[in-house]
Amino acid sequence: MTALDVAVIVAYLAAVLAVNRHWAGRIDASGWLTSKNTIGAGFLVFTVVSTNVGAGTIIGTAGATMHSGIGLGLTYGVGVMVGFWVMAAVTRRVRTLAATTDRSSFSEFFRRRYSPSVAIAVGAAVAFLYFFYLAAQFKALAGLLEVWGGWDTRLAGVIAAVLVIWMTAGAGIRSDLYTDVLHFWAMVVTIGAGVAIELVRHGGPGGVMATLQARGQWAGLMNPYTFAGPAFVWLGIGTGALLGLPAMENWQRIDAASDTRSARQAFLWAGLLNALFFAAAVTLGLVAAAALPADTPANHVLFRLIQQSLPPGLVGLAVVGLFAALMSTANTMLMVAVAVLLSDILHVRQERLTAAPQLLRTTRQLTWAVGLAGLAIAWWQPQIVSLIQTALWGSGILLPALVGGLFWPRATSQGALASILVGFPLNFGLSFVDGWHDVSWMPALAVAALLFVGVSIATRRPDAVVAHV
Repeated sequence: MTALDVAVIVAYLAAVLAVNRHWAGRIDASGWLTSKNTIGAGFLVFTVVSTNVGAGTIIGTAGATMHSGIGLGLTYGVGVMVGFWVMAAVTRRVRTLAATTDRSSFSEFFRRRYSPSVAIAVGAAVAFLYFFYLAAQFKALAGLLEVWGGWDTRLAGVIAAVLVIWMTAGAGIRSDLYTDVLHFWAMVVTIGAGVAIELVRHGGPGGVMATLQARGQWAGLMNPYTFAGPAFVWLGIGTGALLGLPAMENWQRIDAASDTRSARQAFLWAGLLNALFFAAAVTLGLVAAAALPADTPANHVLFRLIQQSLPPGLVGLAVVGLFAALMSTANTMLMVAVAVLLSDILHVRQERLTAAPQLLRTTRQLTWAVGLAGLAIAWWQPQIVSLIQTALWGSGILLPALVGGLFWPRATSQGALASILVGFPLNFGLSFVDGWHDVSWMPALAVAALLFVGVSIATRRPDAVVAHV
């Protein structure tokens, strides 16, 4: 890496740290957690896209495309795009749930619609899943430092994790929203430039296709079923279209919107932009298949491609873009885990969260604890795609309770609790069984849905719950 590359990276990090430190001394506990009704549509687009485009979108998709074809990128790209549009459709309903409280609407929904017991179960499940999201970002940041800095991967992981935890603990969601603007434009410029440069170097799309056809790889890589079969693609797109609903970070962004119209516009645009980022990652994966040795580790595919291909200055710019994607997502994943632990477990029965003594201090201490847990998981599970899939599909187990609670008056606390307590462990357990790694969520979600409907029909929801919704 040249001095010019280092200068580009240092300048970007300085800008991010300056924004973070600006907000670190200007927030209270409520501002750390929610920042309600303060952000316009433009900023929301930046933060929604920056949060979603992380290790799975760029690094995981590129690596999976090189080794297993376009199935993962196609499934996630289309599913998440439609998922953002579904969020746009429910923004008005979400904003009526907790318009004036100091909790996220996500936490308030389960606490009010069902019971504190359901909120506790949801909080524990979400926090556990977001440890895996966080671990994926730490793992990708470690890979970044390992490839370009020559650092030991474990040391790199610790340094990356400490930086993310320190920044998040200091300034919370307000800093995250503003630094996401920097992250967004860094990603747009660098990933867009990377795709254009790589295609030109390899003779355009036709040149990449000709190379892969000559090696006999083109048909397999372009078959979306190569990754995990047709069930994964079609059920994944259908279910993925709903997975924005149990994503607490989306509810946080709706809470932060200055009004309902701004939130709706932000999610509509975010869906389109997110699909473009997935398309870019798939393109880079196909280029990597034509340009890199077949035994390149999936976690390092994108790093090696950039290292091999880009000239001085642009390497630094590419590192900045990847760092932006990972840092933005890691910040948010960490805050989500902390927020649910505070709202749904530690203080679930307290009407006003900010009335808890020393809340900001507790929040920052909890941020360090959660961050270190994510780092431990990154050491245990080295594959980024596996980490992302564990978290993404695990969150789908909350769909019956969430969708039913929003639209089915007969939904009960008992039904919601049964679906979570059975479906969630079943999904996680099957993910370790040979042959079920990528599709464990299918039977688990089916069981969760059947339990939710069956138990809800068999039990009667107290009238007192209806009055709160």
